[in-house]
Amino acid sequence: MAPDKHGQCVNVEVQEFYQGSWNANTATGCIRLSRASQVRAIFKVNHADYGYPYRVRTDYIRDKSDVSNLSNTVPGSTS
Repeated sequence: MAPDKHGQCVNVEVQEFYQGSWNANTATGCIRLSRASQVRAIFKVNHADYGYPYRVRTDYIRDKSDVSNLSNTVPGSTS
């Protein structure tokens, strides 16, 4: 994440497209950004989830001490 926000919180959510809309499949809750201002999350899908498009949504959750940024959603890519 740029600018560097190490120690701040992000929520990562995997969404699945079915029945005509994007639906939350799983979410991480707060993950703290590393010293490199990055996070890593591993998600697993089961056989029932195969064949559906997915996207990843990341929400930056502003800490009260962060006076230079607002909380924000970073659009994910579709696969």
